[in-house]
Amino acid sequence: MALYESHSWILWVVVPPLVPMAAWLLPRYWPRLGLRLRRALATAFIASTLVALASVFTPWSLRGFWPQAVNLLLGFLSATCLLVLSLRSAHGRQPWTGLRPFAVVAAMLMYYALWVVYWRSELPVAETRLTDQIVLRRTSGGWAGIGWEGVTIVEQPRRFPFLERVLYSQHIGETSDCDRNSLHVTPDDASRTIRVTCGVRDVAVWATVRMP
Repeated sequence: MALYESHSWILWVVVPPLVPMAAWLLPRYWPRLGLRLRRALATAFIASTLVALASVFTPWSLRGFWPQAVNLLLGFLSATCLLVLSLRSAHGRQPWTGLRPFAVVAAMLMYYALWVVYWRSELPVAETRLTDQIVLRRTSGGWAGIGWEGVTIVEQPRRFPFLERVLYSQHIGETSDCDRNSLHVTPDDASRTIRVTCGVRDVAVWATVRMP
């Protein structure tokens, strides 16, 4: 995911006031819109919600912080708008009531995604390009006196210059024989794999990631 810890606070500042504002404004102005515009907006709400959910709960996301932040913000607002429209009182023909289960589930997932984004977000301390399309991001951290080194291997396909996909992500606990200096990520062009190893005396292979 292309959201880093030093920037993820932006979502926590922007989303809380915008969501209730959209919930308050939408029922007042929605009936004034033309039928075609309402259909177009409804389609955009559904598409934006699905794209945002996919960028959180699948390995794929938009490349870069700002594109992904805007994507998530639009997803939160779209999910809220769908929820508000589906819960409106029915007057005559109201097609939104049929979408109520989808809207409720989508909204719950999007609000849960706000926590997921925060807990997953990390600030890379180093970023190295292993190949033309594969990038290595290194992170460091710790909890309760136990340090760890983070390794994230990301594919940035040339044919999709605005997307990236996480191939491997793992926190490796530091020990007396495994630290940031003995942690190595080495691509092997012959076997089309990437080896993640750590250790000086006893080298442990943490993963063998196949290149796309």
